[in-house]
Amino acid sequence: MNMKPMSILIVEDEADVRDVLNEMLEIFGHKVTVVSDGLEALKIALAQKFDIIITDLGIPGMNGLDLVKGIRKEKISTPILIITGVIFENSDRELKEIQPCRVLMKPFRIEDLKRNLTSLLESRDGALQKAFKSK
Repeated sequence: MNMKPMSILIVEDEADVRDVLNEMLEIFGHKVTVVSDGLEALKIALAQKFDIIITDLGIPGMNGLDLVKGIRKEKISTPILIITGVIFENSDRELKEIQPCRVLMKPFRIEDLKRNLTSLLESRDGALQKAFKSK
């Protein structure tokens, strides 16, 4: 499963997880920006354009869900992958409000990561195609 090179923001406070994600994605040819704090991530997400944002839920400064809501509040529609080691018990309504978004449970395999990233991009691209066809 090959993906075109992307610009990816990783928000993860666990250094080991952050380093592995960074290394894997760079090996696949992506340009990666890494941060460990939700507030810093929000500032960067507002200042730069990313193809995908990957965030943990339990991050300092601002938790991952608040980060996603803050990004959506600013009308940024970048696809977001939430990675978490805890059960994600949010309502369907709340998840719909922050789309495009997917949740991936830790620990995960590289294949799971790639599948989720591809799915997010395909849903974004499909929505863009529908928007252009309707005009």
